[in-house]
Amino acid sequence: MAGDGGIPPTPPGKTPPRNQLKAFGKSLLAAALLGRYEEVFLSVSTLTRLVFELMVRALKKRGALVRGWLSAPLIGLNAPPAVLARLPLGPLGRRSLLALFSQTRKVRRWHALAGSVAAAWLAARSARRVKAEGLEHRRERQRLARKVDEAESYAEWVTATSDLERHEGKHEEDEGARWAKETSLYDRELLKARFAHLLKIREKGDVAEMVYALRTDMLRNLGNMSNKDLYNGRTEVPKAVQDYISEVTLQLKYVTHYDFPDFNVEDKLSFLRETRHAFGRTALVLSGGGSLGTFHVGVVRALYEQNLLPRVLSGSSVGAVICAIVCTRSDLELEDLMEKFCYMDLSFFNNSSLPQILKHLISKGSFHDIGFLAYRLRALLGDYTFQEAYEKSGRVLNICVTAANTNEPPKLLNYLTAPNVVIWSAVAASSAFPFLFMPTHLLAKNRKGEFVNYLNIDKTHCTDRRWRDGSLEEDLPTNGVSEMFNVNYFLVSQVNPHIVPWLALKNLFPPKISYLIISEWKHRCQQLAEILPDWFPKHALTVFCQRWEGDVTVYKSTSVISYLIMLVRAAMNPTSYSLKMAIAEGQRSTWPKLAGIQANCAIEQTLDQCIRELKSSVNSSLLKQRGRIPSWLNVDFSRENSTDSLVAGQGSAGGPASDNERGFGQDNLHKLE
Repeated sequence: MAGDGGIPPTPPGKTPPRNQLKAFGKSLLAAALLGRYEEVFLSVSTLTRLVFELMVRALKKRGALVRGWLSAPLIGLNAPPAVLARLPLGPLGRRSLLALFSQTRKVRRWHALAGSVAAAWLAARSARRVKAEGLEHRRERQRLARKVDEAESYAEWVTATSDLERHEGKHEEDEGARWAKETSLYDRELLKARFAHLLKIREKGDVAEMVYALRTDMLRNLGNMSNKDLYNGRTEVPKAVQDYISEVTLQLKYVTHYDFPDFNVEDKLSFLRETRHAFGRTALVLSGGGSLGTFHVGVVRALYEQNLLPRVLSGSSVGAVICAIVCTRSDLELEDLMEKFCYMDLSFFNNSSLPQILKHLISKGSFHDIGFLAYRLRALLGDYTFQEAYEKSGRVLNICVTAANTNEPPKLLNYLTAPNVVIWSAVAASSAFPFLFMPTHLLAKNRKGEFVNYLNIDKTHCTDRRWRDGSLEEDLPTNGVSEMFNVNYFLVSQVNPHIVPWLALKNLFPPKISYLIISEWKHRCQQLAEILPDWFPKHALTVFCQRWEGDVTVYKSTSVISYLIMLVRAAMNPTSYSLKMAIAEGQRSTWPKLAGIQANCAIEQTLDQCIRELKSSVNSSLLKQRGRIPSWLNVDFSRENSTDSLVAGQGSAGGPASDNERGFGQDNLHKLE
């Protein structure tokens, strides 16, 4: 016989499932406490069976109640609510609502429950599909982003970046939206009008009109096309800019290579030189930063591989080291150097352990020996002076140093301001950061080629002039370089550990907010430097008041952990592995900037190429017939009377005084030819 509720009684001598479950739970807990995990694992099937039996008994016990609840109508009203009769729906609307109500009363609860289960199943299936597609999308994006980070060449990086943009749908961006975004950054209509005008003139074939049109309005920043935001993160140049640049370069080559009866070689050279002077030059400026400056090697290598390495280079501290290595090599030597840069020994610190550093600090007043640095630099760079390096490589090296024991502004050394200064001594002085190295002398070569102290004036306070790191007051000497060499476009590689965190703010805040924060910080540092007493070390504040960036700025991306690692590595000799990693990081950080650099330097490179080709195709004696005051680069310092050699040089130049005066302006204009 069945018991109450239709539940069959437990057979005599058999323990009810509830009691079995309690006993089994106790034994399972004891086995777990005793560490008998195999017994626990094997008892899972028994536990499942007991739970299932309890569920079946519960359903049998309450089966009638469950069946009654499921078979009840979904809406328990026997008559339609009175509110339906008061709705302003009209007779037809009310009849429709009453019919719907009568049909709804036929719907049972189990119908709604089954429909809810089916809807939940469909929703869960759709959610799983969307989640799977989203997960697959994220995985593909991560794979492409990893491919971008692991690219070993610029071509691979461009391909990987294009694939990533296509995956994110950026290539499918509405043309109108892209047009509006670009037009707000530069004058598209002006460039299109200039392109159409130049194209029309070229089709006519009138060279005089072509030269006039090129000289009229050929500027680097025409229509604000040098705006760095226009090329931010892009692998291509806007079409209007590209069309204008292509047309200008084509016409410059046309004017250079074709013979015209009324436009001779001298006219062509004058036109190209004046145009290049008006267009301006590009310079690469490398900051200080200790051993972190190995990042600069990657920047230089990326620019060199794309034929974008400028002829004017400037650096302070470790930036001066990298610039000096490049500017003391000929083109063939530089090509070989780029392949072997990662194998160079850039160890300039003689103390490698903390006890050695502390001992040297107590005994000598600095962490490392300036003599060891000078020895390593001399072995790496040779005994070239600024003038000799310029004659060998054709590149202009600028090194900034600061006076340590005299009250004078920073000094920019190059082949014009200090032609006879030995480069390795200038680099050593520029690397003498306080407490890292002691200030040192600058050495120069006299007329006999012997080393002497630079500007060592007897019986004055200048007899022991010492120099130190130029980055203390002018890390990026853009003003001096711009004034001397007509530079109006600066490429900056920044690795100073006290500057990089401020540049990283641009990735955390909107541009205007980050600009406000940085400007406020510079302003407060400038105020403190002016009001604090003279005994306070103001260099700790002036390093923040300088210019940090250029028209294009490449810097080390960093996080909190990587920044702490940067601080530790800044005063340590780079290993072979860290040098390779730094070079790779410098290259990958430069690649996103190359599209903008190419757009801004294409016309400049074409002008330089046209001048070189035109001069190589002409007899050099014809070019020397023009009256010019001779450059100091052509004076023979080995003669006993250098004044006589200068006068002889003037006589050999030929031409009356008016010709010399006329040539003086041309000579100053074309110093970098």
